[in-house]
Amino acid sequence: MIVESKYFKCRICGSNKYVHSYCNYECYECSTLFKNLDAFSLKRQLKIQYLPEYNLEEWGELNYAKLYDSGIDLRACIDEPIKLDPYNNFIQGSYKAVFSTGIKIQPSHKDMDVKVYPRSGLGFKYDIRLSNSTGVVDNQYRGTVKVALINMGSEPFIINPGDRVVQMVVEKRLDVEVVKVDALDETERGEGGFGSTGKN
Repeated sequence: MIVESKYFKCRICGSNKYVHSYCNYECYECSTLFKNLDAFSLKRQLKIQYLPEYNLEEWGELNYAKLYDSGIDLRACIDEPIKLDPYNNFIQGSYKAVFSTGIKIQPSHKDMDVKVYPRSGLGFKYDIRLSNSTGVVDNQYRGTVKVALINMGSEPFIINPGDRVVQMVVEKRLDVEVVKVDALDETERGEGGFGSTGKN
């Protein structure tokens, strides 16, 4: 039986129709199989506001590139190229830059947070990283999402307008109660820190 849902949306073709067959769900339009329908539900949303400087016509709307991707690539919303000199041997210019991604975001639920991570390719090939390692976008933040990149490589690196520079990952936050205590429970490891478990 074909089901048309206002919550489900196929990440491949965007259809909201699916067929339930045994333990799988199958998109009616493109036949993509889903084992967990809730994972592709529109009950949870990340609202994105594109700022006027974001070139929506050329760069397109942000979304997951492939099925089961964890991150959504964000672009450098800049007017002209930025040159990042190598951190270890820069003479003039700068080895890091802070710039806008051209968007503001709003998670639909209060237990949703957004983290910004470096793109794997930029880090592996060119040693381009986030200067703060991981960016945290708090649930209630409504300002422009900005990133700070640093060149830890050996060659200058050029960031062009519209380049995909970082990835945005939506995560579920675990809310906990912070409690003051006088002592902690003892464990087998105790206070063993760096290197306490050996090399192998």
